[in-house]
Amino acid sequence: MEKLKFLSALNSKGVSFIVSIPNQSGSETIYLNAEDIIQYDKNPDAFIANYHGIELREYLMWSEEEYSVRCSANTKSGKQCKNIAIGGSLVDPKTWVKMQGEYCAVHGG
Repeated sequence: MEKLKFLSALNSKGVSFIVSIPNQSGSETIYLNAEDIIQYDKNPDAFIANYHGIELREYLMWSEEEYSVRCSANTKSGKQCKNIAIGGSLVDPKTWVKMQGEYCAVHGG
């Protein structure tokens, strides 16, 4: 039996599919339908990015930056400031995307 048909049949019989995905406060549990399971299996990161309504590269950067927005200013040595932008600590993915380009308190946030 085709995967999708099989998963759909299970779902119609009351079988629920859930996955725990990372977020800014640890993790959250989401329910998946049969089509979601197929997509999640192909590429979990792409599925999670789509779930949050952002692009894959944005999701990966959000995760890499530990769910916080870094200051956009450069230090005197020319390196990017590593401080967290004002209001940018442990934010959800869409907020993280919207806050890109913001500054910390030191650099005029």
